[in-house]
Amino acid sequence: MPPSVFPKSLASPSIMAHIITQKYVEGLPLYRQEKYFQRLGVNLSRQTMANWVLYGAEKWLSILYDRMHQELVKQPIAHADETTLQVLREPGRDATAKSYVWLYRTGTDGPPIVLYDYQPSR
Repeated sequence: MPPSVFPKSLASPSIMAHIITQKYVEGLPLYRQEKYFQRLGVNLSRQTMANWVLYGAEKWLSILYDRMHQELVKQPIAHADETTLQVLREPGRDATAKSYVWLYRTGTDGPPIVLYDYQPSR
């Protein structure tokens, strides 16, 4: 069995990759993945999957994001767009507070790099 990627759990790299891919590439929400696993006889709650996704993002994907950002800022041309949004139930913030998402993308030189950056304020 491959080593666990989440401390003291049965999360393998392949199951975490599967869950993340289903959620973000295939658009399959965690509650539907939970039902899918139940049909297979696997008791895997959406809260557990959410914890795995957050842990994986913080532990490994943040390294990839930072490296992509380093490459993006080296490019001669970069595009950016700012979008405002409201995030409900964000700790310590009013539900009507304005948050920001910035999208950054490289120009046509080299492989495309696309990054999203969420910030609660400017």
